Amino acid sequence: MKNSNIKYIILFISTILFVDVVDGNLLKRQFQKISSGTYGKINNSLRSNSELLILGSSRAMHHYNPNILSKNTELSCYNTGLGGYGLFYNYAILNEQVKIHSPKVVIIDLSPNVIVDDKSYTKLNMLLPYYKDYNSFQEIIRLDPKFSKLEVISNMYLYNSTLYNLFRSNFGKKVDDNNGFEPLNSKINEMNFAPFNFRNEQIDPNKLIYLKKIISICNLYNIKLIGVVSPTYLKYDSNNIIINRFKEIFYANNLEFYDYSDFFRLYKDPKYFKDQLHMNQSGAEIFSEDLSNKIMNGL
Repeated sequence: MKNSNIKYIILFISTILFVDVVDGNLLKRQFQKISSGTYGKINNSLRSNSELLILGSSRAMHHYNPNILSKNTELSCYNTGLGGYGLFYNYAILNEQVKIHSPKVVIIDLSPNVIVDDKSYTKLNMLLPYYKDYNSFQEIIRLDPKFSKLEVISNMYLYNSTLYNLFRSNFGKKVDDNNGFEPLNSKINEMNFAPFNFRNEQIDPNKLIYLKKIISICNLYNIKLIGVVSPTYLKYDSNNIIINRFKEIFYANNLEFYDYSDFFRLYKDPKYFKDQLHMNQSGAEIFSEDLSNKIMNGL
């Protein structure tokens, strides 16, 4: 091969690498400004300096009203709950959070259905933009069976899935997320209601490992950790198989645990629920008030 050809090849590769680095850094700076949608929620959660932090998935996001919790506990509060991401994501948020700010209290909403849901692995790919900057995200992203190191070589590739969010955040309407709380407004239609239940699906041991990691972080940083199963219209885990497993773990570590799954003030009352597992705003306010009073009494 002629020397001139080798020079052109080297120049071509160098140009690609340069463009990837420059454009990747530009995308990164814009990405960090996103304040709405899924990535906005994660960005806000990582930057939060609240004294009370709520962890969980969609049931956390829709059930815990930070304004009520703050008012009654006199602690600043942020709700990091994110639909479908669960314990892996909860661990990453908390582990990165304590590096810059250690909350006084952490509430973790433990949804029995999440512990058997394997879809949380496929969602880990959506967290790629955080891979190079946060070791905890790097750790959980690698849990995805389809993860490939090739995905994280290119700086630009990391942000491929964020373009819509970049547009929405920079040009669209900013969403006031009420400190992470996203209330639901509809009610259950009993005529069309079809419940589903736990049917001895495999409890994912990885989820329990990461729950224990969350407990270890709280112990290390002297954070008061409270486990909660928030209210349901009808119980998903009717025999308490999963809930009892949660209780064992929390009680073994001398931690508070509250099972609201059949909370008498809300249970089987359709006006407080959007569906079997998610309360609407009315239900969330009653629940948040009751829980905050319990927390206040224990502080």
